[in-house]
Amino acid sequence: MTAPPLAPTEPTADPNTQPNTASLSSAAGSPLLHLLWTRWRKPLAKLSLLVGLILLVAQGLPALPQQQHLTLQAPLGFEFTQVDLAYFDDDGAPLAGTRLRPAGSAQSLRHSLSLSDGRYQVTVTAELVASPAPHGQHQASPVRSSVQQQLALELNGSTQVVRIDPTSSKKR
Repeated sequence: MTAPPLAPTEPTADPNTQPNTASLSSAAGSPLLHLLWTRWRKPLAKLSLLVGLILLVAQGLPALPQQQHLTLQAPLGFEFTQVDLAYFDDDGAPLAGTRLRPAGSAQSLRHSLSLSDGRYQVTVTAELVASPAPHGQHQASPVRSSVQQQLALELNGSTQVVRIDPTSSKKR
């Protein structure tokens, strides 16, 4: 005796499974979008995180110290023998300082230091000597001058040129 054939039954839903209502494919209804979403979801999430971190770091970069460059130019007819530089923040707190002494004398001096971009107060104290007379002309004792200037500089990583003002000089 053979068993009677079973009547086809409707598939029953498993009570332990829940429908995936958050799936993109159920919302869009396209198998292609579902395939793309499942393939690219994690890489896109990582890329979004990476872009967010890059933007966050880029916001903080101006606050990091970087090389700042200063070129000092002596007044016409004078050369530097010594220059003292003092850097202060906007509140007047000292940040850095240096003394520049060229070998001999120089019409211009360059100085580099590590500070973050921003506005700084700089005190320049320059010891100057009159440029030597052209060949064939006699020059008495060299004229010496001391100049002190207070400057407000905006440092941004590019070279700042400072021309020393001879009107604030004191001849010796």
